[in-house]
Amino acid sequence: MLPVLDGDFRVSLQGSPENELQLCLESGDPEVQTMEAADAVFINSGDNPFKLMKESIKLLSKIKGNFKHIEDKEIPANLDWFGWCTWDAFYKAVNPAGIEEGLKR
Repeated sequence: MLPVLDGDFRVSLQGSPENELQLCLESGDPEVQTMEAADAVFINSGDNPFKLMKESIKLLSKIKGNFKHIEDKEIPANLDWFGWCTWDAFYKAVNPAGIEEGLKR
């Protein structure tokens, strides 16, 4: 089960005090509310969890059409010095000034 974006909502799976699995949709805006979710969870099955996740992301990419699996992305030139995320670039020393400086470079 892979939670995905559904319209204006971010979706996550969470446990409850009753030991049940809950689907949580959050908009980040108290004015945006719904009681419906059409595409909140992608479900797939397989024997190898690593292969399953990779295949699921690729399938979901084709279905949604708004993102690509990392293997299908063009690698940006700045990847070597800035990394895919701030953790790659700064490790434990992430701070606003460092991020701004990295973006300027």
